Amino acid sequence: MFIICVFSLLNCLVTNVFWHRANKKSVACHVTWSGGPKYLVQTSAGGFELVVDIVQRTCACKKWQLTGIPCFHAMACLNSHGFNPQDYVHRCYSVNMFRKVLL
Repeated sequence: MFIICVFSLLNCLVTNVFWHRANKKSVACHVTWSGGPKYLVQTSAGGFELVVDIVQRTCACKKWQLTGIPCFHAMACLNSHGFNPQDYVHRCYSVNMFRKVLL
């Protein structure tokens, strides 16, 4: 039981670090709906344009696919349209998944 608590705490800490960084950077993005679940995100730093698909949970930067946590481009899309970004974090970060793995 102690191990589950430790892993749950580590999970929260890691997720929160990614979360706060992405949320802070997402403010500097301009989001345009491209139709369906796709959005065009323009970043103010560097002027990059990236496509985000919130149904497929993908972003052209590939960070969302690699980490399972929405990147700041995805976070900008989700926040701008009233979606809860926490609903888009991969289930491998859930406490229930940790319990299944460890028990």
